[in-house]
Amino acid sequence: MVTRVGKFLGGLDVDVTNVLKVHATENRISLGAADTPVANVTVIGNTHISTNLVVNQGIGAVGNTAPATTDVSLGTPANVVIRTHAASGAGNVIIGDATATSAFNLDVHGTANVGALTGTTGNFSSTLDAAGIVTLTDATEASAIGTAAVTTAGGIGVAKDMWIGDDIVMDSDLAAIKMGDAQAVSLTHVADTGVALNLGLGLAGNTAPIATALSMGTPANVVIRTFAATGVANVIVGDVTATSGYNLDVRGTANLASLTINEAFTLPTADGTEDYVIATDGSGALSWVEQTGGASNLNPATVLAVATDCGAVGGAETQDAFGIVITDTVTELDCLLYAAKQLGTVDMGSVA
Repeated sequence: MVTRVGKFLGGLDVDVTNVLKVHATENRISLGAADTPVANVTVIGNTHISTNLVVNQGIGAVGNTAPATTDVSLGTPANVVIRTHAASGAGNVIIGDATATSAFNLDVHGTANVGALTGTTGNFSSTLDAAGIVTLTDATEASAIGTAAVTTAGGIGVAKDMWIGDDIVMDSDLAAIKMGDAQAVSLTHVADTGVALNLGLGLAGNTAPIATALSMGTPANVVIRTFAATGVANVIVGDVTATSGYNLDVRGTANLASLTINEAFTLPTADGTEDYVIATDGSGALSWVEQTGGASNLNPATVLAVATDCGAVGGAETQDAFGIVITDTVTELDCLLYAAKQLGTVDMGSVA
């Protein structure tokens, strides 16, 4: 066996019989020790290759004795694999799951602790701490969809709250903010006009707004809405459950400094004197005035109408002052014969 080795090594000028072992029956060589090599080439110790090493199958390292074909597999089991992704042709490193199929150049199946990460374009850098928090250090201001420190061609899903330190720009007509598990509440941009809220809005502590209404207070004691039956916009104060077709409906006491009706009448701003009435000057100005005249102020026991001459009947006249034809003898009574505001009697017929 030694002679055979010497013949194989031909040009060597040293005795290598103690470090080069050949298997007795198979084509196997062991370098460094071992009389019965377990592989075609077994190296006990370090290996130095000054040029390229080409392997047509997998390579197992750090204890891995069963590398996957065309892979470099490290660890037992193989938890680091370097290979080419067959579907995309992209070279990748997969860490944590040797069975995974991935088109990423680096695919970490587990937690990554990266001190600094720089993108291939040279404009992205970040730090990743032990808690998994990623901090982006690029301070590029966002000025368009594709111009910012971070851009993406697809959507962004966030499972928790978002804190934003500056403006939010929604660069499209009809852009909407949708809320709720079923996105039932939406705030939608109306092009060149404003925004539209499709359901109720609660203000000043109101957490249960009435649908299609603006509700203020807890409980809601002011509601601004459109009355469904008439389509009239109205404000209801004092009773949010009320149904009203009035533009303003106050369910309680109203304190008004001044009230103008149809831009024609302005009510007085202060209360009037007892028994005074509201009078108009004919031009829309209303005021309190003292009440005068009227039968309700007359006491027939003490007050009579002013002395009035109802007319006189002469010898040739045939009608009285009221146009009634006179057919019998008439006795004229003149109220002026009696003092004003004095009682008197008139007998209109025979008295037994």
